[in-house]
Amino acid sequence: MYTPPTPPPSPDLLPFVTLNIGITGLPHAPSHTMICAWADHRLSDLVPILASQLAVTPESIHFDDADGNRLQLGPKIQKLGLEEQLVPGGVGYNVVVVIAGPST
Repeated sequence: MYTPPTPPPSPDLLPFVTLNIGITGLPHAPSHTMICAWADHRLSDLVPILASQLAVTPESIHFDDADGNRLQLGPKIQKLGLEEQLVPGGVGYNVVVVIAGPST
């Protein structure tokens, strides 16, 4: 099971962010999953974790926001324009994860 790294001691950072992740394009996958990450975690850090959980290749995962806009994997989560909601101890972001289908 994935454990987020210990965050730097900074009062400016929220304790963690919670990603409520909706998954599409993979029939046997759960409809959603939740990953907790520290506020300075990058989406690109979560890709191999998701890939491992879903048994897919990292290249098949990309992130879309609620409007279908593709998100860059490099910027920090807290700097992305995701739907935000307060959750106990942090901030929640609703993220859509689309698993690319096999090339035919």
